[in-house]
Amino acid sequence: MLLNKKCVYLGVTLFSALILGGITTSQPAKAATTSDTTTSPSSSVSSVTSPITSSTTSGTSTPTTTTSNSITSTATTGSSTSTPTTSSTTSPTTSPTSSTTTTSDTSTPATSSTTGTTSPTTSTSGSTVSTTSTTTSTATTPSTSSSTTSTTPTGTTTSTTSPSTSTGSTSTATTTGTGTTGTSTTPTTSTSNTNPYALPSDLTDSTVVNFADPLLGAAVKSALNIPASDSITVGAIKGYVNPTLGVMMTTYEMDHPADGSAPKPGASMSDQQDTPIESLDGMQYLQLLPAKTTVLFQAKLASDAKANTDLRPLDGVNLGSFTIEGNFSDPSAKEIDISQLSGLNTSNATLYELNGDSTVAANSGLNNQELAQVAPTIIKFADNGQSYHTIELGYSGISDFSPLQGVESGQSVSVIAVSNTLTDSTPIYAVTGQPIMFTAPKVLDLDGKDIADSYHYSSSVPTTDLKNDNLTNNGNDSYTLTDADPNAKELNYGQIGFADYTPDSLTYENKGTTTFEAVTMESQPIIWQAHPTVTIDYLDPAGQPVLNADGTPMTKTIEGNLIGDPYDLTTDSQITGYTLTSPTSLLKGNYTQNPQTVDLTYQATSSQPYTSNTSQTGQSSSSTTQPTTSTTTTSPDRVAIQVKDLTDDSPADEQLIDEGVRATTHINGQLFYLTGYDQWVLASDYNNVASPTSGVVRTFDSSTSLVNSYGQPVSEKLMPNTEWKYSKIVTINGAKYYQVATDEFLPVQSGVDFVSTKGTVKTQTRATLYDSQGKSLGRGLSSGSSWYTDGYAMINGVKMYRVATDEWVPASDVI
Repeated sequence: MLLNKKCVYLGVTLFSALILGGITTSQPAKAATTSDTTTSPSSSVSSVTSPITSSTTSGTSTPTTTTSNSITSTATTGSSTSTPTTSSTTSPTTSPTSSTTTTSDTSTPATSSTTGTTSPTTSTSGSTVSTTSTTTSTATTPSTSSSTTSTTPTGTTTSTTSPSTSTGSTSTATTTGTGTTGTSTTPTTSTSNTNPYALPSDLTDSTVVNFADPLLGAAVKSALNIPASDSITVGAIKGYVNPTLGVMMTTYEMDHPADGSAPKPGASMSDQQDTPIESLDGMQYLQLLPAKTTVLFQAKLASDAKANTDLRPLDGVNLGSFTIEGNFSDPSAKEIDISQLSGLNTSNATLYELNGDSTVAANSGLNNQELAQVAPTIIKFADNGQSYHTIELGYSGISDFSPLQGVESGQSVSVIAVSNTLTDSTPIYAVTGQPIMFTAPKVLDLDGKDIADSYHYSSSVPTTDLKNDNLTNNGNDSYTLTDADPNAKELNYGQIGFADYTPDSLTYENKGTTTFEAVTMESQPIIWQAHPTVTIDYLDPAGQPVLNADGTPMTKTIEGNLIGDPYDLTTDSQITGYTLTSPTSLLKGNYTQNPQTVDLTYQATSSQPYTSNTSQTGQSSSSTTQPTTSTTTTSPDRVAIQVKDLTDDSPADEQLIDEGVRATTHINGQLFYLTGYDQWVLASDYNNVASPTSGVVRTFDSSTSLVNSYGQPVSEKLMPNTEWKYSKIVTINGAKYYQVATDEFLPVQSGVDFVSTKGTVKTQTRATLYDSQGKSLGRGLSSGSSWYTDGYAMINGVKMYRVATDEWVPASDVI
C-alpha cells in the first residue's frame, strides 16, 4: 500500500518539480493506517565488528565493536546533542513549583562534561508529575557529590546527595498529589541502563501527562480522541481501546492547518514539510497503552540549537511503524544519536524509516559509517516475524548498502533509498563547449554489486535539457555529458527517480522476497578550461627544473582546439644550449579532457646563456619563460684542494655519512662537505641538527616531495598517509626537516610526529573527526562507540588518536 501511495504522490506534480528544480525526490504524502497487532517484549543490542587494515591503506573509520543499550545522557560540544531532562505538569491548587539541580565537579585537565537543568513549572490542572534528571560525566577522575533539591508547594524540601563514579547519573522523581512528596535517588555508573524518561512509580489515572513539544502533544491528544480543551491523563491512555494509535505529524498537520482553517480537500504534504518537533519528551507515557495497541509514529525532529533529539522517550513504546525525519550526519546542526535506535521496540512493526532532513542538507540522513552501525538493528526489525517489512532510508549519503545484506529474512522486505546523494571531492576537468567524459565512483547494493553503471540523468545542463537519458552511459561506470551548463560549479549525475517511470530511472532489484530500490545522485566539482592543454616541464639530468634568468623553473603551456586533436611538441622542445635526452616519442600525442604535463630532460651543451625557440607548430601558445644555463664556467685560476674520503671506521665520519656527506675538504680555511648530488656545501650551512631524537613521521593525505641536504628537490616522493622512520630533525636553510634517508629530508610541515600505541578508544560524546592537518572532516563518531587505533599524534597542539587512514579523533573525546 505504501508503494502504491508513493507512486500516486510522485506523479505529474513531482515530475514538474524535478524538471524545474533539477533534483530528485520521492517523498510520499502520508495517511494513517491501521492493523491488528499484538505486543511482545523486545530488546535490541547493536553490534558491529570490522577489522582494521594496515596503517598505509585508505578507508573510512572502522569500528571494532559498538554495543548500544539504554544510553546515559551526556553533554557534548560542537555539533553535539543536548538533552533536556525535565518534564513537568502542575495542579491548579498549588503555587508554582521550582526544581533546581546543582552539581559540583572536580576533574583533571582531561575533558569533563556536566549537564544540569533548572525548570520552573506553572499552574494548569490535575495532579503534578515532575521529573528531574541530572547526569554528570567526567573523563578521568571521580566527581564530587551531586546535590539535588526539590521544593514542593506544601513547603516540604527534600535534598539528596550522592557520590558518582567516572560517569554517573542521579535521577529524582517527585509526584505531588494531595500535598504529599516522595523522593527517590538512584546513583548509577556508566554501565547501568539509566533512562531519564523512565515513568514514575506512583502514577494514578488522574495524573496529567504533558508533552515538551505542544504540537506533538496536540497530535497525541487528537489520536486519543480527547477534546482539545481537556488534558491527557494516564487513565485516558490506559483506557484507549483501538488496536492502533496513529501519531503521525504529517496527517495531523493536514487535518489541523496551522492557520486554524478547515482541512483542504485534495491537499497533500510530504514528511519533509512537517513542522519540526523540538522534543519527544512525553511519548514515554504511551507505554501505558493496552498491550494489544501498537503506535504508528511519524515525526520530523528539529536540529536547531535548542532541539532535544533524544529518542529514548520512545523506549518501551509498542511501535507498529516508526518514521523519523531529521539530521543524522551533518555536523553543522544537532544530530540524532543512532545508537539509541537499538532501544526501540519494533517487534510488531512493519515500517521502519530513517530519513534525513532536506532543510539541513540533501544527504543529512545515514552515511556509510552510520548505516554499518545501525544495520544490526534494521536487520533485527526485518526478522521480527511480521508478514511484510518496509525499510526507507531517504535523503541519505550511502554508497555501500551491503551491511543490510541480512535483511533477506524469508518474509517480504522492501529496502527503499530515494534521494540518496553522494559527494566526491575529486574534480572533473571540462573544456567549455565540448563533451565531458567521466567515471562514476562505485555504489554497492545489498549484495555488494556495483550499481553505479545504471545512470542516465544529469541536472548540470540547461533547463530545457532537464530530462531522463540526457546522459550517455558508456558502460563500466563511464559516462559522457554532451551539453553541460558552462556555469555549473558541480557535475551532478545519477538517476532521475520516480519522476520518470522508465526502467533506467532508478535501481530496482529483486532477490527472492526482498526488493531493493534506490535513486542516487552523485556530485563532483567541475574545473572549466577554455582549451585542452599540454604543459612542458624542462628538467636537468637530476630531474630538477632548468631555471630562467630570474631563477624560476622553465615551463611552457600549449593550448589546443578540440579534445582528441593531435599535438606535436618538436619545435617547443628545442632550447639553445641544451640537448634533449628524453625519447622523442614524448613529443607527439593527442589533447585530452584533462590537462597534460610532459617532462622533458636535457643535457647542457654549453655554458653560454641561451634563449628558447619561440616558434609555434600551428597551435596557440602561452608565453614562454626564458631559461639560463645552470652550468658554471671554468675558473682560470683553479685552486687545488685535498679531499678527505669518509669511512665507517671513525664515529665522526659515520655520523657525516649518515647525514649524506660523501667527503670533506677545506677551501680558504673553511670546511666544505661533498653531498650526495656532487655539490660542495659550506659545512656551517649544512644540517644544523635541531633535534637528535629519532622517531616516526606520518605524511599528510597527499604525495610529499623531499629535498637533499642542500635544500634542493629530489625526484623521490613519499606516498600519502604513510609512516617513515627518521633519524633526527635538522635545519636546512633555516627550515626544519625530518631525515628519512641518507640524503633525503622531509619538511616538518609535511607530516606529523606519530607515536605507535595499538588498542581501542571509546567515545565519551559524539566526537568530531579531523584529518592529520587538523581540519574537520565534517562528520563524527557516535557517542559510546569503540574504535581501533594504532597510535596518536599532536596535531596543532591537540593530542589525537588515528582511527582510520586519515581520520583522527581528539583524545579529550575518548576514553
